[in-house]
Amino acid sequence: MTKIVLGSAQFSGNYGVSNLKKKTYLDEIRKIINYSKKQKIKLIDTAPDYFKNNKINKLLYSFDICTKIPSLKKIQNKKINYFINKTVNDEIAKYRKKRLNSVIFHSVSDLKNKKKMNLAINSLDKLKTKGKLKYIGASIYNYNDFVILLKLFDNSKLDIIQIPINLVNRDFINTDFIKIVRKKRIKIQARSIFLQGLLLMKKKDKYFDRWKKNFKSWDDLPITLKIHYCYKFVNELNFINKIVVGFNNVKEIKLFYKSIKINSGSKNKFLLNEIIDQKLTNPTKWKLKKK
Repeated sequence: MTKIVLGSAQFSGNYGVSNLKKKTYLDEIRKIINYSKKQKIKLIDTAPDYFKNNKINKLLYSFDICTKIPSLKKIQNKKINYFINKTVNDEIAKYRKKRLNSVIFHSVSDLKNKKKMNLAINSLDKLKTKGKLKYIGASIYNYNDFVILLKLFDNSKLDIIQIPINLVNRDFINTDFIKIVRKKRIKIQARSIFLQGLLLMKKKDKYFDRWKKNFKSWDDLPITLKIHYCYKFVNELNFINKIVVGFNNVKEIKLFYKSIKINSGSKNKFLLNEIIDQKLTNPTKWKLKKK
């Protein structure tokens, strides 16, 4: 069974520093979906706010769905249960499913509100018991988020965690994290393996000039090898269960599959080391020049 999960954030046209066109047309999405099926991809990573287009929804009917809970920030505590139930049931109806594969919390800022999170987790637990969803989890950014998450799920089963992990961001490659997720049997989905496309770009925004020296050797590689090494690095981590990858067009997904099949030998000469700097590794902290 394939490790790849098809990311659909690109379908909105607003995801990724490398997506310069800022729009993925329906015909292109259809081609991506059809090619994904040929590659035996079964699971789609999505969210209620990624796109609002019934024509796209229909293209995803045959996939298992991993969706997200929008931010709870503006939801009153007394309305949390209603909000969670409506979100899950709306997603089930949207994709014509009896059950969702997984539902994960999307906003890390929600983790700071223990009361709201406890109410939301309780609501999801009940929906899970009713058979409306298979797995419950969260999307996080760093190890500190993970520590908070564990405390919130102290009395509930945490099934899945989505983490950013790539050649420059290795925050989760540490003994404590790996030991805990194995002990608790938490499934790990890797995301941002190309750092929102940044690791595949030769010409970058001026914001990234301060790391030019770090990327010097890497930037000279052909894109096929960049894709290959980015994927290989994550794929060889034995605590990673799934890898979420999104595409702006069918050419990208074809290039991806061509690149990951390259035989680069047993030695891993990635030419790019870990960079411990949140201003680079966390896209929410990027201050890009507006075009």
